[in-house]
Amino acid sequence: MSGFFGWQAYRKQDGWYAVKCVAKDDYNTTNLVWRKHPLDIDRDAPRDAAEREIRRLYMVGRLKD
Repeated sequence: MSGFFGWQAYRKQDGWYAVKCVAKDDYNTTNLVWRKHPLDIDRDAPRDAAEREIRRLYMVGRLKD
């Protein structure tokens, strides 16, 4: 799975999301904290379309670190 500045494309039943791990504990992998942002693309779109949308949103400032 490729990513863009830590953001990755993730598909669920209801559509595509941009997800990023924002906090983790080095000693316990179950304490991951994820930031999730829904993507405004068709839920049947391919992964590369979701990754393009993530890059676009990041460049216009809609995805914050």
